[in-house]
Amino acid sequence: MTQNLTRLHAHEEELWAKSLVVIAASEPLTAHMHAAQSAMDHLHALLAPHTEPGTDAHAIQLICIRLFNVGATTLKLGFAGYYQSSFQLLRDAFEVVNLVDLFRIDPTAILRWRTADDRAHQKEFKPVAVREALEKHPDFKEQKRNPIYKTYSNFATHATYKSFNLLMSGGQVQLGPFLDEAKLRAVLEDLGAHLSHATLGVSMLFDKGSTLELLVAKSEFLASLQGYHQKYIAASGTMADAEPGPRRRE
Repeated sequence: MTQNLTRLHAHEEELWAKSLVVIAASEPLTAHMHAAQSAMDHLHALLAPHTEPGTDAHAIQLICIRLFNVGATTLKLGFAGYYQSSFQLLRDAFEVVNLVDLFRIDPTAILRWRTADDRAHQKEFKPVAVREALEKHPDFKEQKRNPIYKTYSNFATHATYKSFNLLMSGGQVQLGPFLDEAKLRAVLEDLGAHLSHATLGVSMLFDKGSTLELLVAKSEFLASLQGYHQKYIAASGTMADAEPGPRRRE
């Protein structure tokens, strides 16, 4: 049994190396990967200021940790050829994007979110409730986030028949990890868009009381994000409007 696991791990490492070769040969894929790395670097920087547990600032740092872990595990699974699992994590990232956007337009919601009991949380902060709240706001009402969330759910999270498309390569459903350049590209495109969006949002929530070091880190992140956004995101609308990868295989 251990030998089988060892061989599987060796195969995953082989696919990781091949994925890096594919990415290095593509300027867009390299840009998407660097965007994700830049966001993760900034999320790490946002953890430097000391915050008191039980405060809004501390809660935002907890979100930073979740986002960093989502970025790291999405890359790990995507490079190793587990694309459906990567998109399951990207739905998680998209949920956090929406939650952070809600906090940006209503900072008082952070307190309600972190202190809500199950009933209150279900009413105001379940994913569909957050999306509906954003759609009512002038800044977000045209972004149509429900179809994006539905696509992730149908192709990655739920056990639908169409979800097997993400396990298919060369017309055949694959057992275990495999290399598929189109699916790898979709994972990186969506991760670059959503992780950058969420990281920008949590960074904006840290505007008050920022240290010089954190202000420098923000400046560097914004500089790296600007060019990426103009070249790869703006043509598709805002970051939250970027069409998720699974939709391209519907």
